[in-house]
Amino acid sequence: MKKKDIMETKVLVSNIQRFCLHDGPGIRTNVFFKGCNLHCPWCTNPENINFQQEKYFVSRVDDESKGIYGNWMSLQNIYDEVVKDRLFYKDGGVTFSGGEPLLFMSKIQPLLKVLQCEGINICVETALFVPEKELHLALKYVDTLIIDIKILDKEQCKIVHGGSLKDYLHNIQIVNDADVDVIYRIPLIKPYTTHNDNINRIICFLQNKKYSQIELIKGHNLAERKYQSLKREGYIVPDISEEELDAIQSKFKKKGIQAEICRI
Repeated sequence: MKKKDIMETKVLVSNIQRFCLHDGPGIRTNVFFKGCNLHCPWCTNPENINFQQEKYFVSRVDDESKGIYGNWMSLQNIYDEVVKDRLFYKDGGVTFSGGEPLLFMSKIQPLLKVLQCEGINICVETALFVPEKELHLALKYVDTLIIDIKILDKEQCKIVHGGSLKDYLHNIQIVNDADVDVIYRIPLIKPYTTHNDNINRIICFLQNKKYSQIELIKGHNLAERKYQSLKREGYIVPDISEEELDAIQSKFKKKGIQAEICRI
């Protein structure tokens, strides 16, 4: 198969967002894949959970479709879009997000090869509940992994967002042994992730891990309109006070872990 034919493979993309500053080092262009194997109640990109195109509406009561979430794009199309921003990639690059981008590694491998050959930094945002083979494939090309730490109780992990903690921890060990930059991102979502037991588990979890940064992400409700457009009920994330944020951050500091509070 010719290189051009390989780059005509298509994947479902919901958005390509330019000039992003919080999704990896430097200025980045984010590619959002549509499809995720989890169902986190607080998901900030609900349009990227389903693996199929979806109609969206003006409101929950409106029956006239306003448009469709998801466009089938060839790898060549994606490449053409992201290299438009090459001049801004001095310290940045391309970030693949979603959804769960690691589920798409086999499909987009030709694109990863091209970006790597051209010296474009590659970052992936992931929950890491993915098949091991896709992770190994990603590690051949990815410079930075931004990994969520959500719930570290086996039963609650399965009940709340449908993940296997055993698989997650297995993948974490693979990452920890690999030559890749890691940023851990902890969504602070009451009551799921912020209770003492879970925070203590996370702190213990981090004690023997390699990473360059820890981010404590304050929960928000910026996706409310997306849920309305999909005619779904979204979880209303309770606010966390500055005092509560400081208290959580202090627990990390007491164990020698520098964790940055991020307000998106």
